[in-house]
Amino acid sequence: MKTYTTPRLSLHILTQAYHEFIAELVNSPEWLNYISDGKTKTHAQVTEYIQKITDNPMCTYWVVQLHAAEQVPIGVITFMKREYLEHYDIGFAFLPQFANKGYAFEATTAVINDVKSTTAHLLAVTVPNNTKSIRLLEKLGFKHDRLLLRDNETLLLYSLPIVLN
Repeated sequence: MKTYTTPRLSLHILTQAYHEFIAELVNSPEWLNYISDGKTKTHAQVTEYIQKITDNPMCTYWVVQLHAAEQVPIGVITFMKREYLEHYDIGFAFLPQFANKGYAFEATTAVINDVKSTTAHLLAVTVPNNTKSIRLLEKLGFKHDRLLLRDNETLLLYSLPIVLN
């Protein structure tokens, strides 16, 4: 997979070099509330989590960084084929202090613009109470498709049909 550059951001493939940042992200209140099982992760669990992602050929995580000289990591964009979905899904998660600044829209749009040349349909899932993600998905052009029950949890499934040229 490739890297991306936008006016304010650069996106790089996740490696263990981003361990400290991923540890902060997966232990952030938003991640614990909306994405994970709600339990904080240890150093060893974060290492294992990154390894699982990097070993999976059906999953790509990009670390989103500010262009500033220090290349501060601020979030991730995910692109993966889940066994329970018929198409790839895209996701995003950002540290709380970088929310509501347009970074997630900018980074996700860069990935969507690239993958739409190879896929005819893109999905996204979120929990019903994650209103920020829902607003962003709708801003990106996703439409609510249906409710999805997964592991006794109700999820909202969004879809973005793509017109191939």
